Amino acid sequence: PYLSSFARFLYRLVKPFFLSPEKGAQTSLYLASSPEVEEVSGKYFIKNAAVPSSPESYDEEIARSLWMVSETLTGLAGAAA
Repeated sequence: PYLSSFARFLYRLVKPFFLSPEKGAQTSLYLASSPEVEEVSGKYFIKNAAVPSSPESYDEEIARSLWMVSETLTGLAGAAA
């Protein structure tokens, strides 16, 4: 496809930060197949290591608000759990 000169420049600028599909899949494959993490649940992983997620992800008020908006948008508001 045709890319403008600016788009080509931008692509060359950010390409070193992209992962190949193989490297991008490594953590998923590790989590799906490694006995080391067999009992691990609810963690966020980057490059085979558990890392804290963003501070916002621990905010219960934000979580409640997101849940309510999601219920409304999916038409499940008020549905039994």
